[in-house]
Amino acid sequence: MILQSLSLWEKLINILQESTIINILIVACILLIIYIIVFIIAFITNREISFWGLKVGTTNKTDTSSGNTSKPSLQVGTIEFYETYKKVDWTKLLRDSNESLDIVVYYFDSWVNHNEDAIQAFLLKPNTKIRVVVSDPRIDMISDNVQRLFSEYDKGTIQQKIANTRDRFLRLYDKVGASHNRFEFFYYPHLLNYSFQVLDNSKMVLSVFEMYRKKTIDSPAIIIDLNKSKHSKDFMLKELNGIISDSEKVI
Repeated sequence: MILQSLSLWEKLINILQESTIINILIVACILLIIYIIVFIIAFITNREISFWGLKVGTTNKTDTSSGNTSKPSLQVGTIEFYETYKKVDWTKLLRDSNESLDIVVYYFDSWVNHNEDAIQAFLLKPNTKIRVVVSDPRIDMISDNVQRLFSEYDKGTIQQKIANTRDRFLRLYDKVGASHNRFEFFYYPHLLNYSFQVLDNSKMVLSVFEMYRKKTIDSPAIIIDLNKSKHSKDFMLKELNGIISDSEKVI
């Protein structure tokens, strides 16, 4: 007697060819069991597995929690997405950074106040540096447009918030006894298209400005691990260095 080896799928096809209801139910049960096994493997390994055109499992992690939490709303590869910039865990980002913090923004005075302890801890590390770039408030076109974006403030208040950003950083340097040589402040002679902060040239927080603020909704933020994406790192460091080279150093 000659034994012929058949694959599981060939056996299932042979069963189906007999076209009885019982055999069809047997095949359905076998497929269901296989699907459950694949699902369990995908869940345990946190991988996406294709099964007869169906994708089982996912690498996306969606935040279903409520309240002020630092968990990303979505995480895919090198990117973490936060539905609101207020959920970004700056304490952890600054704690994990040991060299530099580069900030490009219209103003950051409230941010300095909210993250004072984390900034001081960062400054207490040896040789850490902070560079801040803001659009030049002395240029009327810039002040007018920034005031339009932040219409709840008048032009004078906008200019004061920019100055406060500089002064509050300097006060923190004085508070921890850090040298002002480790702080640089620049005026950029153009409007900004977006806000970003780069830590140790390895992680970047990217956010957008609201163009319509009559109904204010927190803008989202994206954190990109630049060490995992050479293209993103080359692009953002090119942007950062270009903006600084076009700016006037005021401190």
